[in-house]
Amino acid sequence: MKNYIAFLMILVHCSFLYAQNQASTWYFGEEAGLHFGKNAITTLNDGNIKYKEGIACISDCLGRLLFYTDAVTVWNSSHAVMANGSGLNGHYSATQGALIVPQPGDCNLYYIFTVDGKEKSFANGLQFHVVDMNLQNGSGEIISKNNLLYSLSSEKLTAVRHKNERDYWIVTHLMYSDQFYAYLLTDAGINSSPVISTAGLPFSNTFDGLGQMKISPGGSRLALVTLVTKRAEVFDFDDATGIVSNPVTIPSTSFTNDGGLYGVEFSPDGSKLYITNHTLDYVNKSGSLYQIDLLAGNAAGIINSGTVVGSNASSTDLRGLQLGPGGKLYAARSLGKFLGVVQDPDAKGTACNYTDLGLSLNGQVCNWTLPNFVTSFFREDQPGELQAKFNTGPACINKETFFMDESEGDPDEFLWYFGDSTTSTLQHPSHTYNSTGIYEITLIIRKECCTDTVRNFITVEDCFYTAYLPNAFTPNGDGFNDVFQVKGGGIQSMELVIYNRWGTKLFFSQRPEEGWDGSISGAEAPAGVYAYTLNAGFKNGEQKKINGYVVLFR
Repeated sequence: MKNYIAFLMILVHCSFLYAQNQASTWYFGEEAGLHFGKNAITTLNDGNIKYKEGIACISDCLGRLLFYTDAVTVWNSSHAVMANGSGLNGHYSATQGALIVPQPGDCNLYYIFTVDGKEKSFANGLQFHVVDMNLQNGSGEIISKNNLLYSLSSEKLTAVRHKNERDYWIVTHLMYSDQFYAYLLTDAGINSSPVISTAGLPFSNTFDGLGQMKISPGGSRLALVTLVTKRAEVFDFDDATGIVSNPVTIPSTSFTNDGGLYGVEFSPDGSKLYITNHTLDYVNKSGSLYQIDLLAGNAAGIINSGTVVGSNASSTDLRGLQLGPGGKLYAARSLGKFLGVVQDPDAKGTACNYTDLGLSLNGQVCNWTLPNFVTSFFREDQPGELQAKFNTGPACINKETFFMDESEGDPDEFLWYFGDSTTSTLQHPSHTYNSTGIYEITLIIRKECCTDTVRNFITVEDCFYTAYLPNAFTPNGDGFNDVFQVKGGGIQSMELVIYNRWGTKLFFSQRPEEGWDGSISGAEAPAGVYAYTLNAGFKNGEQKKINGYVVLFR
């Protein structure tokens, strides 16, 4: 019972929103930055990103920055160049030049994937680099870099969790081709043999390789846009096999601005797709934010569902899109000092509530894009805060004491310390104590690479659960048997009521130490027989009711 647990609780790790916290720190634009905290968003100006597109950042499960990159250089959490962290073969001007993915099964390893840019004719292609955060006193070191997976990849690069909830798919689109390459990252590392899908229209010119590509957070759809030919394509994505299929092409005639398409992003529930159509004359004209309803039925319904839900102020332009922690969608407003914000991206049409001056960058300037993240970090059905909690039943020597895990965040590993050198890895264990005393109970829970710990104290007693009353008492002030009161052990709650022979209530008590001294309103009650009822509740959950009589002697 809770009554046996002392009020001392020590939380060793703070709580967190598991996957989204890995995307809680952003650096982008002209030394702009954001930290998404549990209760507020804080602007940052201590980063090293300046007018670059190929950005990726990663934090740990508690939201603490680990490192970030512009596809060429990697900076650690102290904003110093990481050991061996320069000379990556990505391109800082590639739309999605970098992406950071945790290594399944190893809490210290991270893969950085990079793609080359149009400026270098995409020559370096898709490459990977491995970071070990256990090195350099926790500041990290690149232990392998510039490993080629495929040359002539476009600037499009995205990733999502495998259906098995452990591995990751890393997906790119080839240049001058209609093929997607999906690479699987497992605890054995990256599989260099991709799953190849042929779907949609081929990239026929250099500019088709520019613009974003995203997979829906739930892993069922993939979408891309092309910059100059100004088309959008939506596909089915199979997160079990990596196959891309069933294209729906939204033609350039669906987008009315004179500029191309650059940003694309899904709503958290995957039902809506957002696309930015910028303008070439951003001084005098506004770019547009389109919403596509992916629940509009067949291909024609989806194509015709496009709705303008927002536009930008003059002298800025809408570019990259990115979901953020908390379920809102953020738009890069090039040269602007605010991000645009879609407040409710799952809502249909203008009910999504786009705010152009949605989030101040505190004077810093945004560029074309925002950091690139694993899209499943923003799934709506992911576990919430990881927080260790437990409850316990009565603790009595030589009897089983039951421990009930009540933790939040869907932990998958448990380690209990019972305070007497014994442990358990069960979620809801029991334990028998051989001695009375106070014991410190520790529960450590784990979800992948994150843990939370709670410690409580319990008192183990030599339990004796009973309640009784004498059948007579003598309130004469001699110090012996002067008060009629409840005796026993393990009493948690009680109600004692005394009546006279006519059923009039004379006395009421809810505390065992408070008995009847034989008086009525300050005057002595006459000698005689009095009735009583006792309702008692015990620490083991049992209840007991006693009706009886007591003789008052004078």
